[in-house]
Amino acid sequence: MDYKYEIVVETELGERRGSLALREAAEGCRGTLHLLRSDSEVSGQIFSGGQVRLAGKLHTLLQNIPFTAYGWLDPQSIALTLCYGHRRLPVRGIAKGE
Repeated sequence: MDYKYEIVVETELGERRGSLALREAAEGCRGTLHLLRSDSEVSGQIFSGGQVRLAGKLHTLLQNIPFTAYGWLDPQSIALTLCYGHRRLPVRGIAKGE
Protein backbone atom coordinates (compact mmCIF):
# COMPACT_ATOMS: atom_id res chain seq x y z
CA MET A 1 0.00 0.00 0.00
CA ASP A 2 1.17 3.53 -0.75
CA TYR A 3 0.77 6.46 1.64
CA LYS A 4 1.31 10.13 0.73
CA TYR A 5 0.95 12.98 3.19
CA GLU A 6 1.38 16.73 3.37
CA ILE A 7 3.09 17.25 6.73
CA VAL A 8 3.85 20.01 9.22
CA VAL A 9 6.77 19.70 11.64
CA GLU A 10 6.62 21.95 14.71
CA THR A 11 10.14 23.26 15.40
CA GLU A 12 11.59 25.81 17.81
CA LEU A 13 11.67 28.27 14.88
CA GLY A 14 8.07 27.65 13.80
CA GLU A 15 6.24 25.29 11.50
CA ARG A 16 8.08 23.62 8.63
CA ARG A 17 5.98 22.17 5.83
CA GLY A 18 6.89 19.19 3.70
CA SER A 19 5.70 15.84 2.43
CA LEU A 20 6.13 12.18 3.25
CA ALA A 21 5.59 9.29 0.84
CA LEU A 22 5.74 5.68 2.05
CA ARG A 23 5.36 2.35 0.28
CA GLU A 24 4.51 -0.64 2.44
CA ALA A 25 5.88 -4.07 1.49
CA ALA A 26 6.20 -7.44 3.22
CA GLU A 27 9.70 -6.61 4.53
CA GLY A 28 8.78 -3.15 5.88
CA CYS A 29 8.28 0.29 4.39
CA ARG A 30 10.46 2.71 2.45
CA GLY A 31 9.87 6.20 1.25
CA THR A 32 10.91 9.81 0.95
CA LEU A 33 10.64 12.70 3.39
CA HIS A 34 10.75 16.10 1.69
CA LEU A 35 11.60 18.72 4.32
CA LEU A 36 13.88 21.76 4.52
CA ARG A 37 14.10 21.87 0.71
CA SER A 38 15.70 18.44 0.62
CA ASP A 39 14.68 14.82 0.07
CA SER A 40 15.66 12.17 2.62
CA GLU A 41 15.21 8.42 2.30
CA VAL A 42 13.31 6.79 5.17
CA SER A 43 12.68 3.17 6.07
CA GLY A 44 10.93 1.33 8.83
CA GLN A 45 7.89 -0.72 9.79
CA ILE A 46 4.14 -0.24 9.75
CA PHE A 47 2.50 -2.46 12.36
CA SER A 48 -1.07 -3.67 12.65
CA GLY A 49 -3.37 -0.96 13.92
CA GLY A 50 -1.35 1.72 12.13
CA GLN A 51 1.57 2.06 14.50
CA VAL A 52 4.69 3.16 12.59
CA ARG A 53 8.43 3.49 13.24
CA LEU A 54 10.77 5.17 10.76
CA ALA A 55 14.45 6.06 10.54
CA GLY A 56 16.47 8.21 8.17
CA LYS A 57 18.70 11.28 7.89
CA LEU A 58 17.55 14.88 7.58
CA HIS A 59 19.67 16.74 5.06
CA THR A 60 20.33 20.41 5.84
CA LEU A 61 22.73 22.88 4.28
CA LEU A 62 25.30 22.19 6.99
CA GLN A 63 24.83 18.59 8.08
CA ASN A 64 23.04 15.26 7.85
CA ILE A 65 21.08 14.51 11.03
CA PRO A 66 20.10 10.90 11.83
CA PHE A 67 16.55 10.66 13.17
CA THR A 68 13.91 8.20 14.24
CA ALA A 69 10.17 8.76 14.21
CA TYR A 70 7.30 6.90 15.78
CA GLY A 71 3.55 7.31 15.88
CA TRP A 72 0.40 6.38 14.00
CA LEU A 73 -0.89 6.53 10.46
CA ASP A 74 -3.96 5.63 8.45
CA PRO A 75 -4.88 6.38 4.83
CA GLN A 76 -6.20 9.85 5.79
CA SER A 77 -3.68 11.15 8.33
CA ILE A 78 -0.38 10.69 10.16
CA ALA A 79 0.89 11.78 13.60
CA LEU A 80 4.54 11.22 14.52
CA THR A 81 7.20 12.31 16.97
CA LEU A 82 10.47 12.96 15.15
CA CYS A 83 13.48 12.37 17.43
CA TYR A 84 17.11 13.44 17.00
CA GLY A 85 19.61 14.12 19.71
CA HIS A 86 17.59 15.30 22.71
CA ARG A 87 14.93 16.91 20.54
CA ARG A 88 11.38 15.65 20.05
CA LEU A 89 9.37 17.37 17.30
CA PRO A 90 5.66 16.77 16.67
CA VAL A 91 4.73 15.94 13.06
CA ARG A 92 1.17 15.89 11.77
CA GLY A 93 -0.13 15.40 8.28
CA ILE A 94 -3.10 14.73 6.04
CA ALA A 95 -3.39 12.55 2.98
CA LYS A 96 -2.09 14.22 -0.16
CA GLY A 97 -4.41 14.29 -3.15
CA GLU A 98 -3.11 13.05 -6.47
